[in-house]
Amino acid sequence: MEYYDVKFLSDMDYGYNKLTGEYDVPMVEWESDHRWWERFDSEEARHNALRKNEEYNNRPEVSAFINKMNHEEEIWRTKRDVDDTLEYYEGRVAEFANILSSVSFDRHKPHVQKVVADMVVSHNKPLLKAKRFKVATQCIGDFL
Repeated sequence: MEYYDVKFLSDMDYGYNKLTGEYDVPMVEWESDHRWWERFDSEEARHNALRKNEEYNNRPEVSAFINKMNHEEEIWRTKRDVDDTLEYYEGRVAEFANILSSVSFDRHKPHVQKVVADMVVSHNKPLLKAKRFKVATQCIGDFL
């Protein structure tokens, strides 16, 4: 997979100007793998940097890369949330709706529901001692 140097606007503020003693230096906080502040000589320079970054992020190949990163992060967060919740259900059957409600975001997205359904089925299968069973919850019927 190709890598793109993607950064997002995190915050905008004014930095301290040692010459004037005022907070009048345009700054932008960028976010990627880490966060950092960038100082600009003028509002126009800051505006141009923001416009350039937006143009870069909107390029089709970069936008596809960002969407893929977001998709992977949603799956990772879902697995983390579901793992934490399933610990509470250790030794007991877990209901899909209860587990789905523990997902902190994007629970309506099909790929998130599929991850939850797969994890609930894996958790419940040994408890029910079944080789195959169908979950009765309507919203995950397409995944099983």
